[in-house]
Order: sequence, then structure tokens, then C-alpha cells
Amino acid sequence: MGTDIHVICEVKEKGKWRRNEDKVFPNPDYHYLQARIKEDPNYEVPGFWKDDLNTPFKEHPEDGRNYDKFAILADVRNGSGFAGCNTGRGFEPMSSYRGFPEDVDGDFKYNYSSWTHSETWIDLKDILNYNWDRMTVKSGVISLEEYKELRDPFSKHNTKTPNSWSGGIGGGNNITISMKEADKVLRGEITELTKREEYFREEEPETKPISEWKINVQYEWHITYKEWFKSFFKNWIEPIKELGQKYEDVRVVMSFDS
Repeated sequence: MGTDIHVICEVKEKGKWRRNEDKVFPNPDYHYLQARIKEDPNYEVPGFWKDDLNTPFKEHPEDGRNYDKFAILADVRNGSGFAGCNTGRGFEPMSSYRGFPEDVDGDFKYNYSSWTHSETWIDLKDILNYNWDRMTVKSGVISLEEYKELRDPFSKHNTKTPNSWSGGIGGGNNITISMKEADKVLRGEITELTKREEYFREEEPETKPISEWKINVQYEWHITYKEWFKSFFKNWIEPIKELGQKYEDVRVVMSFDS
């Protein structure tokens, strides 16, 4: 089951918090719809996107599903993806389960307090004091062929991001191995591989020559927060800083459902 976020932006004016009314947050759905319509003038916009068709900016940050964003904001899905698959070592969160502020917008609290989880908030101070120069490790499953192109056997850390990756690949003759095992395969030091089913431990391990397996690799690569969260800077951080120049303080209150 997936996880989604629910957000509201509030500004502090004359010592009191209120819902933000300034449309400063970019709306990615607007740009996506404009591109689809340009590509296909007969494209029929789904009902749930009608409001986004003419709304390039909103009063609150975009609320798309992105587990790395959830991790850095609120320590939600931090280092794990759908069905708990390994996505890396995670991120240092800005906040963690602070709950809703007592003076949060009443309608927002009423709508989300009874059925969502991990309620928290971040303010301008959290953003300004955050260290974006940190590094972490991402993880994903890629083909052995792509791993061969990405790896640098002379470097201590991989830094190349794959074009795409999966949380996990199973079934059929697929097998996922570690990078150390993959290096041995590529050097010709391994002629057979053994598959042990993680979720069906009662089944006997299966050993076959490497030529009979479709080999995948649990790839790890190092990233910097600053590079990884470019869209987050554009859609969240920069607009919040802009509001911070106009008001006494800014905060984003959020909760999650899954």
C-alpha cells in the first residue's frame, strides 16, 4: 500500500498564524497538463485535474508522492519504499512526529486528524538551518548490463545514478545479487549462482549456471542532498523563503496516509 501526503502552508502575521493565500508554489500538474494538451489537443483532462488546468501556482506546496521527500520532511518512508523494499540509507529528516501545532488551521485539523498519521510541521527556521551538503547512499535494483556501464572499479564510491531502477525484481529466472557478487561475475570468477527465496524460505535454494539466470544487481550509489532535491528546492524551499521575506514566519503542516 502506498503513502500520500496532505499539506497546508501557513504564515505568521501580527503574531498570529493563518492559512497562506499567496500563490507562490509551482504546480507541477499544471505544466504536465499543458504539455499533454500541446501534444494532443483532444486530450480529455480527468475530473480530479480540472482545477489544475489553469493554476500554475498554488497557496501550498505540491503534494505528489515522493518517498525521499517524505523522508526528508518527516522521517516517513525513510530508506524504504513500496512493500518495504530497500531504497538506501535514508536521509536526516527536518522533523519527526511533532504532531499538529495547537493553533493550526481548524479546517485542516478537522479534515485530517482522525485518519492520517505522522502529523508534523516544518518552519522557516528548520529550512534555513538545514545542512544540504550532506551525502547519503541510494539503492535500487538494475540489470547486470547497466551495472557494468555504471560501475567504476577504481573508485571507492559509485556516484552515477541509473536511468531507472526497481525496488525489487522477482519471478521466473530473475536473480538479484550484490555488487561484490556482480564484480566477480563480470571478472569471470563465478560460474554458478544460487537463488534463495526471501519470502518462501521453505523452498530449496536453486543453483544454476550464470548463463541460465537473468541477473540483476542491488546497486548502491552516493548522492548529495543538494543535487538530489533540485525539484524540492524549486517547489518547496524557494517559495517558503520568498514568503519568509514578507511575513514574520512560515510553516508547512502535514500528515500522511497509507
